[in-house]
Amino acid sequence: MKVKPDSKTMKIMGRTTQVQDVLYLGFSASYLEFETTADSISVTMCTDEEPLEECHLGWFAVYLDDEKQPVLRQALTKPEETFVIFQEERERRVKVRLVKMSEAAFGLVGIKEFEILRGGTAESGVLENGAAGNSALENGSPAQEAKNDTSIIKTPARPHRMEVIGDSITCGYGNEGVLNKDAFTTAQENPEEAYAVLTANALHADYQLVSWSGIGVITNWVPEDVNEPLEEILMPELYPYRDRRLCERLGMPLEQWDNMQYMPELIVLHLGTNDDSYVRKIPERQSYFGDRYYAFLEDIHRRNPQSAILCTLGVMGQNLCGEEERQTLRFAAAHPGVKIGYLILPEQDEADGIGADFHPSKRTHQKTAAVLTQKVKEFMGW
Repeated sequence: MKVKPDSKTMKIMGRTTQVQDVLYLGFSASYLEFETTADSISVTMCTDEEPLEECHLGWFAVYLDDEKQPVLRQALTKPEETFVIFQEERERRVKVRLVKMSEAAFGLVGIKEFEILRGGTAESGVLENGAAGNSALENGSPAQEAKNDTSIIKTPARPHRMEVIGDSITCGYGNEGVLNKDAFTTAQENPEEAYAVLTANALHADYQLVSWSGIGVITNWVPEDVNEPLEEILMPELYPYRDRRLCERLGMPLEQWDNMQYMPELIVLHLGTNDDSYVRKIPERQSYFGDRYYAFLEDIHRRNPQSAILCTLGVMGQNLCGEEERQTLRFAAAHPGVKIGYLILPEQDEADGIGADFHPSKRTHQKTAAVLTQKVKEFMGW
């Protein structure tokens, strides 16, 4: 049986985009999850038509039955390729979760279809919108009908819903690399082991990330000798859209994200690290950053009026924490009915290891997640 990605029969989390018969996973840690009965499952994946450099390849991983380690973690090197993701001698019930490991800035990760086999043969018909094709059941015996009754079950929602807006730290950039040893590639980017997903899992919360390496509120990251902001794709300009980079690559019109499609109880905002590369404690720059940070809070609230907001920063530097906290208090005074708070995160400790390009290690992400999890429990009462 060939199965197309379908939100009616599969749990699809994150900002995804359907383009003809392909479901593209957008930001880091976007995923698709379902349960079925099979002895073999394969998936056909798609990526960019033009070859990409190895360091920019799109990556995905497949997890089975809530296991912590993936059964497959794979780069996409061809425009279309099929992978076996589950195979056993006897058919059984299995949960499948396919996750985008790389981020939206890099190679595309698209899901074209799954093929589910039982008894060593593919089920006939194509499952569309949760209904099996009829060709296999025509004039079939009861035994044949039972054999072909392969259901796809959507996994249930978790008790809570989060969204995390962030930069490379949220993506898990370089958390599997080593400082001064590894040059970053998407092979070293693991959002499953980064603070945002770790926190959501600890809180039994569904989640979606809107994160992009090097991004900021007023500038992307700039070197020390650069004195002009780098304003290519700032988060306030990225956040309103479903997937700006996908639309640009495929020549599609920009599509606004429908915030009613996923309504988080809590939005965690983790920005400022890249802005600090330009602000450098210069008063007028800090003031400008503060005003634009406040304006972004207003936009987040306008798009998500039902959501609490928790602002945070600090893992890779705390220079802008004071300014962010001031703007958080300013917002709270202007919107007394909105639940909003601020959390300064501990800076990374060299003893815990440093990842590629000075980014947090897995151990630092674990410690960050523990601090954030406790704060969210107190802040939200979860």
